[in-house]
Amino acid sequence: MRFLGVACLALLPLQWFVVVGSPVGGNIRVHQLGVFVLTIIVFLTYGMKQSDDVIHRFRVFLIANAYMYIIWAAVTMYGGMVPIDPIQEMVYMVIFLAVGVYFYVAALSPDVRFVETLRWTAPAALTVLVGGLTLGAVQNRVDIAAVIAQAIATGDPNVIEFGLFRRVFGGFGFESDEVRANFRHEIFGGLLLAMYVTGWAHSRVPFQPGLKSWIYRATMVGGAGMLLLSLSRSIIIAAAMWPLILIARALVTGRVSQRNQLTGIVVLIGAVMVGLAGVWELLYERFFEDTNSYDTRSSNVALSFQTIQENFWLGKPDLTGETSAHNFVLDAWSGAGVFVGVPALIVFLSVVALWASMLLRISTMPDELLPITAALALPTIRMLTQGGGLLAIVEWVTLGFVAGVLVAAYRTAEKGRAADSAHVAAARAARNNAARSSPALAARRAGTGQIVE
Repeated sequence: MRFLGVACLALLPLQWFVVVGSPVGGNIRVHQLGVFVLTIIVFLTYGMKQSDDVIHRFRVFLIANAYMYIIWAAVTMYGGMVPIDPIQEMVYMVIFLAVGVYFYVAALSPDVRFVETLRWTAPAALTVLVGGLTLGAVQNRVDIAAVIAQAIATGDPNVIEFGLFRRVFGGFGFESDEVRANFRHEIFGGLLLAMYVTGWAHSRVPFQPGLKSWIYRATMVGGAGMLLLSLSRSIIIAAAMWPLILIARALVTGRVSQRNQLTGIVVLIGAVMVGLAGVWELLYERFFEDTNSYDTRSSNVALSFQTIQENFWLGKPDLTGETSAHNFVLDAWSGAGVFVGVPALIVFLSVVALWASMLLRISTMPDELLPITAALALPTIRMLTQGGGLLAIVEWVTLGFVAGVLVAAYRTAEKGRAADSAHVAAARAARNNAARSSPALAARRAGTGQIVE
């Protein structure tokens, strides 16, 4: 089971490989097939009963999602369309539960080999991603090094976005007009998730000095470089939250653990290497100079508010995707009305509230929960920047990972408190028994007229 989890999570970056198309629209891709297999095996192995704790702890999030997509499906069918997206999201909810169960079992497993194996998630995902990009480059005759060099020389990030990613992603099931450069957001989001998993597992069971430790460091440096090279603003911002959380913890507590020092050094090395390669200029252009996308999104946000005002109850579906506000709540509300928009807002606020509660406890939480806190940045930021009013599969799997580890931590804490209470009760009972059996105490009670039992 532990190897299956690593293999399936490592497939998440392969989002441009189509396995089979669907006659009603959409398709099944390699990364989806991987998590489908993991979901089936998890429930066959551990049973649905294991998901009770996850459901209980995240009931508001799940109820709001279920209500949202049931209503959305009804509104879509009322409009004479097939509710592909709502059905897909309900399937992803089941995947969320399965991933939660998987990491819940991993976190509580007495077999340390479970967590030891999960340390290899990021190396596996990085290897798969590099292999997939290489295959795409060979098949589509793209010289990756030449494209990157041209982008750096011209200072134009669009060279990488369209000259590299859009060309590399073609020919694996998508027609040329279907290939989108923005696939990279979820592709590199899958890599970032794998890095979170490895960071958590390494915090639980650190690599001993040697070859494995060097592979871990090289993976984190290489992964950080790949994330920057993606030029995805949302993914880069989400990834940047991790070292910022470590810095904030160090400032608040006045101490830095050895593992956190190592993480900081790894991030610094990656940043320096990317800077020396000339990528910082591309990032500056992407974030601060290339404002066309900001202007477009600003206009679309205003259009979404207008659509909500004019179609408050049932919304107006954006069939082209060209007027998306790139905001989870606004797109849901404008596309399907108030009865979908309000639960979408509840879903978003529940994730934000969880992240805020974790951030407020960074000074006291154990090191192993720091990657979990960092991981919540990914779905939170993506909900603010991705369109359609939908959560992509990477965000669902990330939330499942967070849910499983947190529920296991809650269960461990509850057992610890119960054990402490039992210990205190036993100590109190022992003192009472000792006092009752003391001859001196019995004599004093007899002298004062107290009844001696």
